[in-house]
Amino acid sequence: GIDRALPFALFLTFFCIISASTRIFKTFLCDAFVYDDGSPEDGFSQTYRSYLHDDYSLECSTGEYARSRNWAYALIALWPVGVPLLYSTMLAANRKSISEHAPNELSRSIGFLHRDYNPRFFWWEPIELLRKLSLTGVPLLIASSAELARVVLALLVTLLSLAVHVNLQPFKRSTDNKLCAFIQFSLTLIYLTVLILKVCEESGEVCEAFGAGSDSSGVFLFFTTFSTIALLTLLIMGLAQILYASSRTVPVLRLKETLMRPELSLLDKNGYHLFLSHIWRSGQDQVAVIKRQLQLCLPGVRIFLDVDDLLDISALETYIAKSAVVLIFLSRGYFCSTNCLREARSSKEGSKPLVLVHEADLSKGGIALEESRAECPDDLRSFVFDDRSVIQYDAESLLLLTRHSIFKYQADPVSYWLLAGLFLPVHIVTSNLLRFITVFAFPISPSAFFASFLPSHPFIITSSQ
Repeated sequence: GIDRALPFALFLTFFCIISASTRIFKTFLCDAFVYDDGSPEDGFSQTYRSYLHDDYSLECSTGEYARSRNWAYALIALWPVGVPLLYSTMLAANRKSISEHAPNELSRSIGFLHRDYNPRFFWWEPIELLRKLSLTGVPLLIASSAELARVVLALLVTLLSLAVHVNLQPFKRSTDNKLCAFIQFSLTLIYLTVLILKVCEESGEVCEAFGAGSDSSGVFLFFTTFSTIALLTLLIMGLAQILYASSRTVPVLRLKETLMRPELSLLDKNGYHLFLSHIWRSGQDQVAVIKRQLQLCLPGVRIFLDVDDLLDISALETYIAKSAVVLIFLSRGYFCSTNCLREARSSKEGSKPLVLVHEADLSKGGIALEESRAECPDDLRSFVFDDRSVIQYDAESLLLLTRHSIFKYQADPVSYWLLAGLFLPVHIVTSNLLRFITVFAFPISPSAFFASFLPSHPFIITSSQ
């Protein structure tokens, strides 16, 4: 249907807009050639004829070319003007769902336009498209006899873009912001070199004024050497800063393909990704630690913990309904608690995905797993325990729990191709090395991340590093 075709159609326009727009602008690019050198009677006045740059069989003074030019005007309205305008309109229409991380079908379809930018700069991609068009297509509208004007336009656009990017830094990742600034600086050096070379070709006196001799070879050598040194210096500084920052950053879950933090979303902006179901007297401290660990490794995750979020004890069922996944912390007395049983039964009624964490240390409120199973009411025992693995609560399994944290990812069809998994960079203190742990997650429906493999495919975690 149209819901499935729209993301691909939009991504196709994004992929083609620059090349299509450049071809359209080339319709106005004609090359003039001497057709007649003239005669003594007319003072050897030369006559010129112009031909389309991409097709010298088409003369620019013919009716056929006039028709092609009229089509080009219409295609300008469709591609270099219409597509950025379409993107801007769609982004503006979905501003609320993007900023509140509550995606709908349309906002997921245009995810490739805003996913890499900070939420307050979700509208930046159309601006970036205009910059690219200003460098690749618009200069072709300037006559070939005014090549200096083309270079000056490109240089001014690049300088403006560099200044704006350095000040605003619109990307989510600092690495992308640095890379963008690096590219803009490189383009500035290139256009500046081309500008001076063009000036030297027009006037040798200008080259001599630069102290580079009467031709452009000295200028070319100077700017090539200077640009190479400057770019290598920036590259080394950037790599050093990235390595330094990564060594001091708290490890967080990231998408394997893009190295970015997963963008968590909820259909209900007042909902939760995870509900921590536990009994106060034997599990309160442990689930508080679980919540802190998950929030460290998965920034932006919304986790319900009664001591933090409970406003009305009579609304427990409502909180369960608004949660994507329920974690049951098995400790002494869990199934003897009326409220815990309410939460478990509400999870069963709502077919909520479950994660079981077991406290086995008797000195810390633990209970034997078989004893906990025996305490469980008959109507809940199959739902809670059957075909379901259990995570043992200890220092190591806490880290493993964060690696398999409550991640609910709503992906559009395009990112479905790109998403290969998640990984958590973990610093190994004993060897001072960086280890990458891969956790595979599949971009599926909003509330079914764990349901996709629980209970039909047991959730297995070992406590080994």
